[in-house]
Amino acid sequence: MTRRSTPIVSRRRALAGVAAGVTTALAGCTGLLEDEAGSTTFAASEVEPILSPSAPDPEWPVAVTPESRALEAATDRIDELLAAVPDSLEPADIPNGVVREEIQTARDEAAATRSDVADAAGRDGYHALRESRGGREHARKAATVLGAIDADTNALVDDLEDERTDIEAAVADHLADITYRGPDTVDGRRRAALYAYRCESDLMRVETTLERWQTTPDLDVLELGDDGATLEFAAATTAIWDYFDAQYEGATDEPVTLESTFEDALERANERTEAVEIPDQSRDDWFEAIGVGDLDNTQLEFFLWDAGRPIDRARDGIDDALREGHLATGLSHALELEHATRAFAVVRDRVDGGFHVSPDSIEDVRTEREAAIEAAEAAQEELSLTAPSLGAYRFAETLESLGWVDSSVARGADNDPDVNVTLGDELGDYARIRAEFEVFPAALEAFRERLDDV
Repeated sequence: MTRRSTPIVSRRRALAGVAAGVTTALAGCTGLLEDEAGSTTFAASEVEPILSPSAPDPEWPVAVTPESRALEAATDRIDELLAAVPDSLEPADIPNGVVREEIQTARDEAAATRSDVADAAGRDGYHALRESRGGREHARKAATVLGAIDADTNALVDDLEDERTDIEAAVADHLADITYRGPDTVDGRRRAALYAYRCESDLMRVETTLERWQTTPDLDVLELGDDGATLEFAAATTAIWDYFDAQYEGATDEPVTLESTFEDALERANERTEAVEIPDQSRDDWFEAIGVGDLDNTQLEFFLWDAGRPIDRARDGIDDALREGHLATGLSHALELEHATRAFAVVRDRVDGGFHVSPDSIEDVRTEREAAIEAAEAAQEELSLTAPSLGAYRFAETLESLGWVDSSVARGADNDPDVNVTLGDELGDYARIRAEFEVFPAALEAFRERLDDV
């Protein structure tokens, strides 16, 4: 469900706009500066040491491995779409420079993806096949924009609308027909949950996109190209998961229906939501309810609010999954709930202990990041995450989020040396992610008890 805005949300949005304007500023002097909000800024030349040592790369679990013929079919479709698009276009071909550049960019993106897909093998083939959807999307955009220049727009729009109707029906049918199958073993259930979650996630995202999709004859050729590209991505998603379904079933020993197992696990997870003591963020007295009272510090309020948001998302996700029957997605949210509630408790305790998100030195940020990496490595050593599972996927997502913060720090370091950057958000993000890694083993154990002990 959609939650109503609260005073803190409005305040966050207003302050975020102000913060965006002061994140970087030319330095008037060297050393540390304090802005009016109390955020310390640092010269860009000081920032790079934060990123040493390197963080571990995420290892995304794979529940099904495609054959080479599936990758060939994906590249063949990209080739088919690009056949109508010349390698290069001149002003004499398309006088409009913006349109010409868009076609060329889309063609180049499609060709680059095609090359990556063609080179993939083994486990990488799964990721490459999913990424081929983007290649098809770009290729379709290039072909549609080029074709729309001289096309009968009304006829083109009619064709696109008919295509949308067919694809939307195919997506809905596939979602309705998802079966939760696999060996009735611990590893079998874990793999089946991951497989079904990725299928549901891809198809539901496409379903939402198609619900919002619309086209009209008064659109320009670039907009029509985007409409065609969206349909191509949706069609590719459906085709890929049709193939994956057959491949998964054929590669699974003694599969059985696991629907009742997943339903029981999700019902038990739903009972857990009622026991979570952290209140819903729709409450106006949320900060008082979580036990921190009036912090009188907007940055800490932002920090705690962001740390609490995944809890609401997980609770809502479990509710939606039970209502709509997307069991694997519900199980993913169940793991998210276990993870987020524990991480939030750690973050809240640190704030109670005096933690603040205005670093006094570069060393403060670097130390927090190092602690996050150490916690990640400790969790990885403690857990068994080599087999495909929702736990392995969640761990990879958390590592990915660490990489996103690193990218933000790297962008700050890439500024001119005399540019000042603030690192309060990054310090808070590293602290939150550190907590997520510290509690990950306990969260995963609690989740697995519901899925494995049946």
